[in-house]
Amino acid sequence: MKKNLQKALITYCLMAILSIAAITAGAQKNIAPLGTTNCQGSGGVTPYCWNWQNISNGSWSTCGNQDAFVWTTAPPGGSEWMEWVWTSSYLIQEVKIYHANTTGRFLAGGTIQKWDGSAWVDHYTFSGLTQQCENTIKFTPFAGDRLRISKWYPGTGQNSNMNYREIEIWTAASPFNAGVSALVSPTNTCNSTQNITATFTNLGLIRIDSADIQWSINGTMQTPYPYNKYPNYKNSDTLPSGKGVNIVLAASYTLTDYTNYNFKIWSSMPNGKQDTVNGDDTL
Repeated sequence: MKKNLQKALITYCLMAILSIAAITAGAQKNIAPLGTTNCQGSGGVTPYCWNWQNISNGSWSTCGNQDAFVWTTAPPGGSEWMEWVWTSSYLIQEVKIYHANTTGRFLAGGTIQKWDGSAWVDHYTFSGLTQQCENTIKFTPFAGDRLRISKWYPGTGQNSNMNYREIEIWTAASPFNAGVSALVSPTNTCNSTQNITATFTNLGLIRIDSADIQWSINGTMQTPYPYNKYPNYKNSDTLPSGKGVNIVLAASYTLTDYTNYNFKIWSSMPNGKQDTVNGDDTL
């Protein structure tokens, strides 16, 4: 009985509830699994989206096997689309398609569309994709919380019901992009006084010498942390691309046992510039 009680105290003395964003410590990341996705087909067969929950789940079969497809007429009539929607805005630059078949049911061209706040607008048209297992479509980056692929046309072979194994959507390598990637402390222990420490990460291409880091506990704003190496710094003091540094937001912070703590920590204005990728700023 005594042993079980000690275990419960270690587990539940301090419960830190975190809302953690998925962050890649690098310049680009696949955001397709982070959004919700849907599709529209044609040809009278409904539902149009076959196994569409598999289209961006991070797991796919070998080439020659399908994980998802969209029912269409032969050929598609132009009303078909697939789309992804996120809760935050990202700087988007690339779509990677893992095709299921290479001799038919193959998406060879289409149009990347973005949402302008009231309607879908064309951003980039691609055509003539090689009928192979994988293709990457790169375009001028745009910032947005939605992406649609429409106006499909097929390759050779069967010209309907294009099928896939996976579709990835990749962010751009942004010059100015920073985020808070981890809460180092407090940890899930019974120490009532701990430092509040987080990891600040450079997710862009250019070294960071300054940024604004703000945080709250249970919705109450705390004193911001000024990460600032400017103007009296050496180049070695700045934060290079892909690297993180632990920062103490508050030293010897007093925590109450058996209390839920919701920590929210976010960064902005790296090097005094607008952060172009907001979806990875917040922990």
